[in-house]
Amino acid sequence: MGKFSGLSRMGFKTGIVYRAHFFVSLIKIPLTLVVFFYLWRSIFMFSGEEIIQGYTFAEMFIYYVLSMLVGTLIYCDVDAWMNEGIKDGDVVGDFLRPVTYMKQLFCQYFGLRELTFLIEVIPIMVVSLFFLNVPLPSLLFGMLFILAVFLAILLNYFFTFCVGLTAFWLKEIQGIRRVKTAVMAFLEGALIPLTFFPLIFQSVFKYLPFQYLRFVPINIFLEKYALSEVVVLLSIQTVWILIFFFIAKTVFKLAFRKFAGAGI
Repeated sequence: MGKFSGLSRMGFKTGIVYRAHFFVSLIKIPLTLVVFFYLWRSIFMFSGEEIIQGYTFAEMFIYYVLSMLVGTLIYCDVDAWMNEGIKDGDVVGDFLRPVTYMKQLFCQYFGLRELTFLIEVIPIMVVSLFFLNVPLPSLLFGMLFILAVFLAILLNYFFTFCVGLTAFWLKEIQGIRRVKTAVMAFLEGALIPLTFFPLIFQSVFKYLPFQYLRFVPINIFLEKYALSEVVVLLSIQTVWILIFFFIAKTVFKLAFRKFAGAGI
């Protein structure tokens, strides 16, 4: 536990060093929400419909508020950390530590999420509740939403760690990271709810892990699912976490053998 808290504090302090980024986000996120507010108000007014693809205008705006909040919380760039560590040789020191490489990065990542929650998420929550009048779900669905977001943090970490492991073979994965970011923005429902896609695409999305990062947690908050559906969705989300965890462990063993046998 002491090692975890120490590495977590390291991530927290690292985030403070880059605090300018957080303050920029405090300006960027509200401005983005203003743009989405007027964009979707225009769309609803032009369509003449009160409900579009299962969402009222109020729900659509809440969707984007939550998309920003959840996206901020689950944001993970450990693949960039891994890439840089491999290129500059810092990964050698990481391998010599008593804590496994995966745990080291997770603790630092978790510490950074703590700082993100304090500096970015809490202010946005305050603005959303007291100025935007965003309604809260029932206590049960509120707790399920928090659980879904926590699981989304784990899922995104292990998936991103798997992407970062490719740097042991490719050395430079900046291009892969950019493609990943762009594609995932659509697949996780960050830009528009997945219900806006054609049914054939929605049927494919159901078998992918990415909807569990934003789309599912947000719709739990909006109480779009029955309780029985939420239980199933959270179970599937947990299964995806375990899948990527075991993939990460297996591929890391191969990467470590490559490193130990031939060097980087």
